[in-house]
Amino acid sequence: MFRDAFEFADAAREVMGKFGELRQHQEGAAKQLFGEARDAFQKGDRDGGWKKYEELVARCWASSWYARVKRWLADKK
Repeated sequence: MFRDAFEFADAAREVMGKFGELRQHQEGAAKQLFGEARDAFQKGDRDGGWKKYEELVARCWASSWYARVKRWLADKK
């Protein structure tokens, strides 16, 4: 991932600043979707939970939840 490799490089400062703004913007929606997925799983609705995870990955790719949820989706397949 670009961020992992270059997050603290001087040349990436502007890009990482913009990414931080986007992350902040997407974080609330990602948290909401993650909570909805967790609730679905707790109620036994596995399909609904996975769909919420898929929605989170599609809509909130800059959020702090993205990498772990994307990994869970990949492991599921």
